[in-house]
Amino acid sequence: MSNPTILSAQTALTAINALCNSGTLTIYSGTMPATPEAAVGAGVPLATWTFTATAFAAPGSTLVSGHIEATANFAATSVTPLNNGTGAWARSWKSDGTTPVSDYTVGVSGADINLTTVTFNTTVQATMSSMKHRMPAV
Repeated sequence: MSNPTILSAQTALTAINALCNSGTLTIYSGTMPATPEAAVGAGVPLATWTFTATAFAAPGSTLVSGHIEATANFAATSVTPLNNGTGAWARSWKSDGTTPVSDYTVGVSGADINLTTVTFNTTVQATMSSMKHRMPAV
């Protein structure tokens, strides 16, 4: 594996994050596919957030556990769930709604996406605590 400079990691992460501009993030139950190119499979969509026109803030220049991070920007932090279930992973989609960008871990802390709870219920708003997109760097 290569060890990109902080500048290289920032540049790459900025380009990847731009693919999410005005796109969506959907949290699913079930097992995360091996790659974002793979079909969602049996995963049930639990909730979907819409990214703003600038999906992520500029990546920071400080390493966090060997990574550069950028924080997501959503049109709303709380959404009404689509289905009941336990969130296990998430996928970001381009604004066309059909092109996957990245897959992420989901949890209540220490995950790519941190929620107040990973239990989704269609009668209770789901709230995004934070989402960070990370890129390895030196």
